[in-house]
Amino acid sequence: MANHHIEHQYSKNMALKSEVVPLGVLLKNENVLNDILDELHKYVPRTTTMQTIDVCTGGGGTTAVDIHVNTFSHIPLGGDQLTVARIRGSQRVEFNAENGDERLEGFFPVIEDWHTKMCFMEVIWKRLYNSCSGMDAGTLFQLREVINRRNVISDVTKDLTACEEFMELVTTAHVLTAAMHVAGASNLTDLSSKILSKENPTAAATSLVQTLCRQMVTIEFIMDKSTCGSGDRVVEYAMETLSLGLLLLEFKDSIREGDGYRVLRCWKYFLLIFRATQHKNYCIEALNLLMQYYYILPQRYAEQMLWGRFVNSEGGPGQNISADLHMEHLNRLLKGTVTHLGANKTPQAIVRAGKALGVLLKNIITVFDKLTGGWATSNHTTRSEAEDLMKVVTELSQNRVFSPQSGRKHRTFPSIECNKLIASINKKKLHLWMTKKGSSESILSKEGVSQGDPLSMLMYAAALTPLIASLTDPTNWSQCWYADDSACAAKLPKLREWFDNLCKLGPAYGYYPEPQKTVVVVDEVDEAEANACFGDIGVKVSRGQRYLGGFIGDPEGTKHYVEAKWSYLQRVLPNFGTSFAPLRYVINKKFWPSVFGRQISNSEQHLFSLPTRLGGMSIFDPVELANVAYTTSRACTNLVVDAIKNNADFVVSSYSANVRSVKTEKHKELAMMQTMECDSVLVSLGNDTRRAVQRAMDGKTSAWLTVMPIACHHFELSSVEFRDALSLRYHWPLLKTSGHCDFCGEEFSFQHALDCKKGGLKLVTQRHNEVRDALEADDSSGRPALIADLSIRGVWQPQTAALLDVRVVDTDYASRTVDAVLCSAEQEKKRKYSAAVDDRRASFTPFVVSVDGVLGHDAQHLMKRLCDQIAVKWEKSHSEVMGWPAAAKYIILYMAIWSSSLYFFAWERLHDS
Repeated sequence: MANHHIEHQYSKNMALKSEVVPLGVLLKNENVLNDILDELHKYVPRTTTMQTIDVCTGGGGTTAVDIHVNTFSHIPLGGDQLTVARIRGSQRVEFNAENGDERLEGFFPVIEDWHTKMCFMEVIWKRLYNSCSGMDAGTLFQLREVINRRNVISDVTKDLTACEEFMELVTTAHVLTAAMHVAGASNLTDLSSKILSKENPTAAATSLVQTLCRQMVTIEFIMDKSTCGSGDRVVEYAMETLSLGLLLLEFKDSIREGDGYRVLRCWKYFLLIFRATQHKNYCIEALNLLMQYYYILPQRYAEQMLWGRFVNSEGGPGQNISADLHMEHLNRLLKGTVTHLGANKTPQAIVRAGKALGVLLKNIITVFDKLTGGWATSNHTTRSEAEDLMKVVTELSQNRVFSPQSGRKHRTFPSIECNKLIASINKKKLHLWMTKKGSSESILSKEGVSQGDPLSMLMYAAALTPLIASLTDPTNWSQCWYADDSACAAKLPKLREWFDNLCKLGPAYGYYPEPQKTVVVVDEVDEAEANACFGDIGVKVSRGQRYLGGFIGDPEGTKHYVEAKWSYLQRVLPNFGTSFAPLRYVINKKFWPSVFGRQISNSEQHLFSLPTRLGGMSIFDPVELANVAYTTSRACTNLVVDAIKNNADFVVSSYSANVRSVKTEKHKELAMMQTMECDSVLVSLGNDTRRAVQRAMDGKTSAWLTVMPIACHHFELSSVEFRDALSLRYHWPLLKTSGHCDFCGEEFSFQHALDCKKGGLKLVTQRHNEVRDALEADDSSGRPALIADLSIRGVWQPQTAALLDVRVVDTDYASRTVDAVLCSAEQEKKRKYSAAVDDRRASFTPFVVSVDGVLGHDAQHLMKRLCDQIAVKWEKSHSEVMGWPAAAKYIILYMAIWSSSLYFFAWERLHDS
């Protein structure tokens, strides 16, 4: 006799009809989970009690205050993997909230079963289902074609019920076929005869099932590979289908029967399977579920989580469904109800429909039962299922899917192995992952807050403020605390008194001073007295000690400490600018000569210490900068210092305003000093270098020195290119060039490379003409053709072409200014093209630029216009967009000059070698 219901200890309870009370509809955005959780948290049971606590007041006293304390009961809050993860994340975010409602106390997230079953079906389909396997007998897709199940598709989520019923039918067929193979029966009738012919048919059937499971079912963590088909991939495919299918049937039946223990056992297999198939999120939730039941939750809540995951909406044994599936049914019913509201679809109507779901569902079932006499069964459906089952059994038997044949395999599953999913898991790695992800054990830190924790400063402030207050005595000493680093300034006897009080009071606040790690900093004359005062407790006495990134003590110790620091120490150490003299010497005598390949004069050293906008290199003099940095830092932090020294209130807004004001004023002073320094340096430079620096300042062509050398933007320069660019910037001779030009024989220089008629910019002109010829516009009127380098529509006027003609000129004239040279070139271009442009109803813009990157007047307007339009399109500020072309146009211009005129430099260097 077949037992259709596997009983368990709560079978009678699970057969009772569930009382489901829908909570209605929340008109909230489902993507804002916190709003939904706040509403749901109102239903968490709680008890309110009155407690009296002591609150610290000013002066170290306390006062008693009565407060209301809520104690929340724990209830499971279920959902799919994403919902559970988001609930858990919301609880972590609100962990430090002030009250239990904000912390969402009482909720413990629980993963539900129906969505998990869908994920498991996806695993099965990905491993065993292939729409190209129609010719491989015994595969899922081939069996789907045999019984013509057209609603079974590749995407399980689109029709889970059809795919699930098909997998159940195929699994049943595999069980019957495997039983025929083990019993040696030719068909199902023969199998029945062999079992019934035994003296004890029940014992015979039980023995047959046990043998089948040992030989064919392969879901084991460690498995003897000899049981897997002896290299026959068709057998291994069938065994994998049987094993995964039986696990699916076990999971479905345990849900129908409401058997929590069997569901939990299935989750153990799911943990391994999801881990092997890279479903990491569901694997983590499987581990969380097991940890909640066995270790984390108290027994009452663990049992509530295990047995409260089912809903029996009809009553009777085997009628349970997953709680999340029941919620899907309610959602579908609500959506249908809302759809039929039509024009009456208002928020109030939707809320009323949500509250009526429970009654509405009962009425629908009652009316349906009255009209149909209950849930009628169809003989046609039963006969069709039986026919499909027989077709699948016949197909599997004819192809002998459980009879090993060496070398046999499916075309679409050539390398499948039974139990590969679980057997491939590394047990050591799995154990390591489980102890990291799922362990509830806390690691206690004796040292306090772990380094790097962003909350550490707040925790130190909250924990140590009472201790600091109890040690406060402004008349005898001054304290300075940073996190757990304490310091005190006082006369030696009072300093010993303060330290004794710290050692006495500190442990009560979790603060344990260690005399061996404590240092007393004194002058040389007080060293003996300090040793006598602190020698009995092992405190070290020193003339200097590093403290909070700075140094306290004698100048000699400070000097040694400064050698390893730079900009930070400039801000925190007073009157130590001369300590940076060795660094300045290395910059001027070693660094700059290695960069430029030549010795640098004193005037040039001062020039390079200026900002790039003033013709320098923005590597400032560390000696001069030290004094400025210290005075600026001291002025910015004077409010903090006063608050610490006088134990006064610290106002953050006042501090921020003071910092902004000081920085603005110091920046103006520094800019004025640098401008005066630039004027004095320019007078001492040579004429050519002075004109080059002045052009760089006036034309603002220094952006290429401060831009990041990003290769994808073509901002990178080789060492040779960088040195040549600096030589052009300061009008210096280039390195390793011969004395005469190989093309015309005249004396060779950079200026000659730009002006040479037989070479120099000749290659630039040729390349310019190639682009121009490609964009040439014919004119049938017989007038000279209008030739432009670039045509852009919509720059100045909508749907109107703007024609651009590029010209690169040398502006190094002693008798003419840069602006005059650029303006002359622009006027020449306009005179040449203005008539032809007007005839074409277009606009013309001469893009004139000097060899060192100074833009002409029209070119500047064009760049601003383009940047304005790009800024709107990219949704960025004008200054941010303008920065890119400011650097790019100069580097691109250098590339053009190098690829032509600097070709001669390479030729000369090669010729010399």
